[in-house]
Formats: sequence, C-alpha cells, structure tokens
Amino acid sequence: MKGFRLSFSAKGDLDRLKPELIAGLEAGLTVNEIKEVLVHLYAYSGFPRSLRGLQTFMSVLENRKASGIIDNMGREASPITDSRDKYTRGKDILSELQGVTPPEGRATAGYAGFSPEIETFLKEHLFADVFERDVLTYAQREMVTVAVLMGIGGAEPMLNSHMNLSLNVGVTPAQLQQMIAVVEVNVSKENAEAAKVVLDELLQRRGLSSGKKAPEMVNGVRVEKISFPNRFNNNVAGNLYFPANFDVNKKYPAIVVGHPFGGVKEQTSGLHAQKMAELGYITLAFDATHYGESGGYPRYIESPETRVEDFSAAVDFLSNHARVNPQAIGVIGICGGGGYSVSAAQIDHRIKAVATISMYDMGRARRQGLGDVITYDQRMKTLDEIGEERTG
Repeated sequence: MKGFRLSFSAKGDLDRLKPELIAGLEAGLTVNEIKEVLVHLYAYSGFPRSLRGLQTFMSVLENRKASGIIDNMGREASPITDSRDKYTRGKDILSELQGVTPPEGRATAGYAGFSPEIETFLKEHLFADVFERDVLTYAQREMVTVAVLMGIGGAEPMLNSHMNLSLNVGVTPAQLQQMIAVVEVNVSKENAEAAKVVLDELLQRRGLSSGKKAPEMVNGVRVEKISFPNRFNNNVAGNLYFPANFDVNKKYPAIVVGHPFGGVKEQTSGLHAQKMAELGYITLAFDATHYGESGGYPRYIESPETRVEDFSAAVDFLSNHARVNPQAIGVIGICGGGGYSVSAAQIDHRIKAVATISMYDMGRARRQGLGDVITYDQRMKTLDEIGEERTG
C-alpha cells in the first residue's frame, strides 16, 4: 500500500501532496518509483496534474538535499527489447491484465470504431509505453490507477474495470477496501461511498467474499451478504435469507424487512427475516442509510426521505433477483421502520403487501413530540430558528 496516497495529486492538492511525498520516501520508496507514480497519473488525470506533482516532488527533493538528506534514486526502467510494433505489445499487455487470449487484429467496436485514434493511443502509449516500464509492477500500476479514479470521482465504469484488473493481478479485496477507507478520510466520503458500491457489485459478480462474515445457517435458512445502491448513490448493506430446501429452479415470494429507529439488520429485523424465510419466503433485512454497514453521512441520523427510498431500493434489488417473483414482494416495517414502510408502499406499487409491528409515526413524534407536547407556536419558533441557523 505504500505510495498509494501519492496518487492524490490527481486532485491537485499540492499542499497535502508534499507530506505524502516525504512519507513515501521515509517509508522506503525510491525517487524513481515516486516519479513513476506521478508520471503514470497523467494518463488518468491529465498532464497538468502530473507535471505539477513532479514539480512539487522536485521541490521536496531539493529541500531534503539542502538539509543533508540524500534519497535513494532506485533503479531505472529496463530497456525494451521486444521488436514488435507498439500496438501489438500494448494489446498483449492489456490481454494479460484481463486474463484473456489477445484478440486478432485491431479493436473496432464501441469507442475504438468511433475514434480509432484513441484506440491507438490507448494500446501504443498507455499499455505499451507506460505499462511496459517495469519500475512499477502491474499490480502497483493498477492500484495507482484505482486510487486516481476513486480520487477524481465520477468515473465509476472505469473504476469497475480497473478494480477488476487489480484483482486479476493479485490485489486482494481487503487491499481495495483499505484504499477506499483512505479515500474516505483523505478525499471525500462521497467518493468512498461510490467506490464501495462499485467494489461490492464487482465482488458479487466474481463470487468473491468482501470479508464480511455472514450469520451461520439456522433451521436450514442460508444467509448471504449483499449490497445495492439507492437513488441517492448510497450503498445499502443487507442480509438475504433463503428458505430451507431452496430450489434454484423456482421463483419465490419475497419480503423486505425494515428495522426500528436506530436499529441494524442483525437485530429485530433480522429475527423476523429469519422466521419468514423459515416459512418459505426469500427475505431481505437491510441497514438503513446512515446506519450499520450501509453508507450515508453524517452517521446515525434519521432521514425520512432516505429511509423510504431504502425500501424501494430493496425492492429494486429483489425485483431483479433471478429467484424472486417480482409480482409477489411485500414489506414488513418494525417500530419506526413501520411508518417508513407504509410511506414506501403508498408510492411504490411494486409492493403488494404491507405489515407493521409496533408501528410508530416518526414524523408526528418529530413534529409534535412524545404525547403531542409541542405546540403549534413552538414548532413555528423552531422552524424560524432553523432558518436563521442555515442563513448564518
């Protein structure tokens, strides 16, 4: 992981880059390794970011030299001895990263057919000129690329592709999760959440574990860790329960179970999901946005709009599950989750049945207090104060 944070120069934050450059040198990275990272950046964040990063690095090295610190230059890239044309070499390197046999001829589909020039630059320059330089390994280059894409944000399709390549060349899911944690602290929580969605979906497609241990099977019910995005681009984490004697050739009715105010899926909602699965349903208990393993910042807040959306996002997931009958999806809401489940059913007609347990009207409780002790005038005064705080 050392050197990973150097890729944050893709954001152009040179003041924060300086201490990371120093930390990289102190951790044992050579001058040439750091230069290679900063050069690699240009392919994904542009020449200006790469050049400013290199200029900042030059300044760091000069200051350290003036202080009597002589840094290890490290080895240079090996000479290229392959005499084949660069397009062929780049195509072979990309195929090696993908774990496939190199295709015959040039690519002509999609962007390659629309802009043959960019296809040439991609193969000849990025995957031949850049990736052939062995100062960094393929795994290190992919980690740098993933870091850049997470840092700049808004490039989720490319992030998915390079996370996949990273796994192909030996980067582990745990390392990718660690990178996301670094992004969350050093770049933005929003970028980290988007990356979590991409990684979770990728790991599910590849049949790999995210490292989160699912509950053990009870009474023949199998539990699977899953996640899905809501329309606010938050990653919602859930446990999917399969009934005993589950038949992969059958479509099952399904139930979404929402937890109480302040709860998580391993508590009451999980208990009810387990019981309903024992009765023959596929069930889904999830952590509401801002809670548990789900995304959403700040943490541990009640956002009624988001809580209602989470139910519909869960229905999205179940409706697209191969073993669920999309015409037979219901919801159960517990306590505060009960009010949200009713609201969701009012606007989402895919929900065919609703049941609540100890339903509580969270909206009324927030507006009027427990036992309706807050008067109309007090509510209006509170709204005025909130407006003043927002203005200030």
